Amino acid sequence: MMVLRLFVVVFAFSAIVRAATHYVVPTNTAAADPYTNWATAGTNIIDVVNAAMSNTHSRQVWVSNGVYRLTNEILLTNAVTIQSVNGKDVTIVNGNYPAVTNRCFEINDSNAIIDGFAITNGYLVGSNGGGIYLANGIVRNCLISGNIVSNNGTATNKGGGVYVSAGLISNCMVIGNVVTSPAASSVHNDGGGICITGGIIYGCTVNYNRASWGGGIAGYTYANIRACILSSNTASYGGGIYSSSLTISNCVINGNAAASYGGGLCVAYGTVDGCTIDGNRCGSGYAGGIILNNNSILRNSVIKRNISSSSLGGGGVVFSGGGRMYACLIAGNMATNAASGGGGGIYIEVIKNNAGWIGSCTIASNTVTKGAGGGGVFLYDTNNDFAVSNCVIYGNTATNANYNDVCTTNMLANSNAFNYCCFSDPSRVFSGTGNITNNPLFVDFSGGNYRLGAGSPCVNAGTNQSWMTNAVDLDGRMRIRYGVVDMGAYETIYEGTMYKIGF
Repeated sequence: MMVLRLFVVVFAFSAIVRAATHYVVPTNTAAADPYTNWATAGTNIIDVVNAAMSNTHSRQVWVSNGVYRLTNEILLTNAVTIQSVNGKDVTIVNGNYPAVTNRCFEINDSNAIIDGFAITNGYLVGSNGGGIYLANGIVRNCLISGNIVSNNGTATNKGGGVYVSAGLISNCMVIGNVVTSPAASSVHNDGGGICITGGIIYGCTVNYNRASWGGGIAGYTYANIRACILSSNTASYGGGIYSSSLTISNCVINGNAAASYGGGLCVAYGTVDGCTIDGNRCGSGYAGGIILNNNSILRNSVIKRNISSSSLGGGGVVFSGGGRMYACLIAGNMATNAASGGGGGIYIEVIKNNAGWIGSCTIASNTVTKGAGGGGVFLYDTNNDFAVSNCVIYGNTATNANYNDVCTTNMLANSNAFNYCCFSDPSRVFSGTGNITNNPLFVDFSGGNYRLGAGSPCVNAGTNQSWMTNAVDLDGRMRIRYGVVDMGAYETIYEGTMYKIGF
């Protein structure tokens, strides 16, 4: 009999602590707090979320199809999952501007989750995060669109769509969000789509957003952007991304525009790894594709078809004040108005007093018009030895055919800037070691395959460097394969039949 009583007590206790689930529908005359079944589901998301948070053990709020107009932001301060039944296409949280002025969500718990909503029409003045303020937690599978942060003219405001200080934004579409400033204000605004100061953005599509710094994303303080696509965003600095101390990896940044610097990206103190930077543009400043500042790193990336219409040039990549680039392909970029500079592919400036170099890159089919030249590389004001090494710089064009591949200016006479490189106009380069002028024999130059073909003089013609240990080429193959590194971005693998000799 004693055993039976104990069983009853344990059973009753387990029923008490079982987590309740709460429900939201657009209309329901029978709605009743705490909204724990569809028959009594609430119609106001804020009311239902508050009921869920008041239950210590609650973890779930289900939201049915519909448009939910807010009267205030939805604030999550503990571990609640708010999830739509049928996804972002049919479940809309509307910030209700201009009837009210507020963001849609603020999330302050590491275990809080927002999943599967269209989040739109949030509007803030003088604050951050028009659609979402993510201080911690997860936002996933959402469409974040048409949200606005309006700068009050006295302080920088950030994150038209989302402001992230910690947590994760995953598999979201961030489209058509804006951070604006009064016309007379000199205060910039950051991150039209997303501003991130901590945490991770993963697998997101970020398109058609606008701000003065970082049209798509502005990021700071060692946050991460991974496997994202950024397209058709606009800014003055960093059309796709403005980055300070970010790590950006495996992203596609294409078709963005900057009025001044960095059509694709403007990067300081950061790392860009495994990215494709394609078809971006800049205007009055320079760097159609990417500008690197303050010893940033660009590696294992493709920079192609970017355009600078600046008088300084820099169609693909600009180094300003140092930086490192290796195992990259820079191809088909253009500087179309470089009256006072050059560098259809790469423009390097002012690295005399900063560590800066380019290693194991292929720089081909780039073009510069006007100016001094340097269809491939324009190198200005440096006395760094080995500023450019192990590179193939070939098949580039300039208005002045004497400087098709390389143009140097304001160089010190003892500078050995180019070493172990292959190019077609070596007479324009200061003396160095291991340079050659042979045709590199690309696999298919006209078709854009810049891997080294059979018999290429660039195979095993470079110089091994410390960074190559355990490094890979642009195809992900071991960087030093046959004892001596190849010139360019790609290592060649010998073809043939392998035999095992001995037992």
